Amino acid sequence: MSLTIILLFGLIVFFTFFVEGLTGFGATVLAMPFVLMLTDLSTAKFTLIIVGTFVNAYIVFVSRKDILWKEFFKILLIMLPGVPLGIFLSQNLPEILLKKILAIFMIVIAIRGVYISMKKIKINKSSNKYISSFLIFLAGCFHGAFSTGGPLLIIYATQALPKKENF
Repeated sequence: MSLTIILLFGLIVFFTFFVEGLTGFGATVLAMPFVLMLTDLSTAKFTLIIVGTFVNAYIVFVSRKDILWKEFFKILLIMLPGVPLGIFLSQNLPEILLKKILAIFMIVIAIRGVYISMKKIKINKSSNKYISSFLIFLAGCFHGAFSTGGPLLIIYATQALPKKENF
């Protein structure tokens, strides 16, 4: 990897994690498409997981009193089985197919966000528990494959958790 690519990679990671510091989430989802233009999926995923682990550990430490631990463990219990499936798929599917899946995923999430913003519609808090659980599990799959399970988890968390700090 050339010095220019390393510097660009570093700037992207710095900027996207700066945004996460302001919003509380989103760095990997923002960074992944850009760093994939500079390197392969496994390098991008590994780097973002390492940086994300440290940043998120700090956020958890600072916000530990605000976290709704019951929801945290519920999310962890449902999401965790999806991670190995995502890892398995990311190791056994061609990278070009994985990139297309990631692109479609990001487009669908973006369209959903725009639609909700325009219509001011929220998912009913008493939505089907199976759908909520499936979204969390799917978040685990995407997190295992791309380290980008956040948007699906946010769909659940915005309805289940009253404040950003609880997440």
